[in-house]
Amino acid sequence: MSEDEARAAQAAAAEYMKRVPIEEVVISTVQTLIELGYRRTGLVQGAADERDLPQTEVAIEALRALVRVLERVLDAGSVTAVRGEIAQLQLAYARASEGPPAEAPAEGAAPEPEAPSVDVPRPKIWTPGGEG
Repeated sequence: MSEDEARAAQAAAAEYMKRVPIEEVVISTVQTLIELGYRRTGLVQGAADERDLPQTEVAIEALRALVRVLERVLDAGSVTAVRGEIAQLQLAYARASEGPPAEAPAEGAAPEPEAPSVDVPRPKIWTPGGEG
């Protein structure tokens, strides 16, 4: 990236920060915490090497703290969906706490699920070099 491109990206980011609704940042953060929390359990297919249960604990606690904010900015159905995802993440954490993840599923066993997608309105957050 050239110096001019870097300055233009910084200017665009600064302009975006003037306008971005905090609610969109909170929703985006919740989605990221759910996905990362699942990955850090080591139970998500292809993420066994990312296992870090203390990080999953942090994600769960942060999500629980953000529920009160979500109640003010989302409809009741979306908040219920997020609460359900938090509960599922807590169950995944409990399952992961029982022992280290298996290297490969046993023959005939169902593979571990991928992190679920959360049915929460996706904010249009701009990032440098990306599209919003």
